[in-house]
Amino acid sequence: MLQKLKKITKKSIFITAYRGGTLTDRKEWYKRVGVTISKIDVDKEIFYSESGLKSKSYSLKDIQKIAKAAHLQIRNFKMMGGVMLWGELVH
Repeated sequence: MLQKLKKITKKSIFITAYRGGTLTDRKEWYKRVGVTISKIDVDKEIFYSESGLKSKSYSLKDIQKIAKAAHLQIRNFKMMGGVMLWGELVH
């Protein structure tokens, strides 16, 4: 997906992802917004909802591997709200 986005963007791609290690916070957030979780894969940090949502979290190291595979570099990455990673990937 990042390789396709790279073809249509001039300079960079902004991404957000759930940060690894935030299962409890994410579980509470889904509850607050009314998403019913049917299964949690604790080892892989993946939530599955009754509606078909599959939500996985990533570490910064995971994002670095994904960016490198797409021939992108991380320019800036920050944690938001304790559970989200936000960053810019550049060509």
